Parts: sequence; C-alpha cells; structure tokens
Amino acid sequence: GRGASTLTQQLAKNLWLSTDRSLLRKLKELVLAHRLEEALTKQRILTLYLNVVEWGNGVYGIEAGAREHFGVSASQLSVAQGAVLAAMLPSPRKRSPASGSRALWRHSHRVVDALKTYKRISAAQAEGAHAEVDRLLGRAPAKDGGADDAEDDGS
Repeated sequence: GRGASTLTQQLAKNLWLSTDRSLLRKLKELVLAHRLEEALTKQRILTLYLNVVEWGNGVYGIEAGAREHFGVSASQLSVAQGAVLAAMLPSPRKRSPASGSRALWRHSHRVVDALKTYKRISAAQAEGAHAEVDRLLGRAPAKDGGADDAEDDGS
C-alpha cells in the first residue's frame, strides 16, 4: 500500500536508506527519524528535507528545483511558484509544471488557500497567487468553483 511517512521519516529515508518496501527498512526509518527529532529542530529538519528531496528527474534540492522549473533562485520564488513546488511533492516526476497535471493545479490552489487560512499571506496576496498559479500551469479556474479530488494527473 501507500506509506504514511512523516516528513522526518522521508528525510531519514532520503539520507540513509534504500527505497525498498520492507518492514525492516520502515523500522530503520522510524529509529532514524526519532534520532533526527531528538537532535534537530523542526525548522532544521524541514530545511534539510527541502534540500535533499527530488523536484524532478535528476533535480534535487529546492534551489535546483526553483531554477529548473521557474528559472529563479529559491529565495526569489513567488507565493504561487512556491505553492506549485510544494504541490509537486510527493510525485515530482508525475506532477511537474510542464505535465499538465490537474492534480498539481488543484493542490497548488489548496496550498495557497492554506497559506491564507494560516495568515501567512493576505487575501489580496492569495487572489494574486491563485491567478498566477493558473498562468503558470496553463489552466483556467474550474467553472464549478472546485474540481473533484480524483487524482487525474495528466489531463
């Protein structure tokens, strides 16, 4: 089935373990994740994760992902560009900005909504970011105000 790993578990797997699906690997992942959480702050774990995670075929780390997909440094990403990168995970090859993925488009909008809900951006910034997501991904807003949640990548 599908894994339910925490971000810390994913970091442990990406740094030290193989991608095989076994109970032994999962146990090792849990132990390593516990050690990471004891030794590092959540902010440091997130920073490490963003710098080792894959953002496309052969593209690793947020800086490389930002440059590959948007031609800018990670520090120069717009809200919409950051939302698209966040929405690419955990399937960056299937959900690249060039893929036409409807799931990427929907999830990018959900990321922008979450940023607004948690007051990381204003309502005006969210409105602008939603419009930019549509431009970046070449999609118009859904006519019904919200598409279904089926994972129909590539449509």
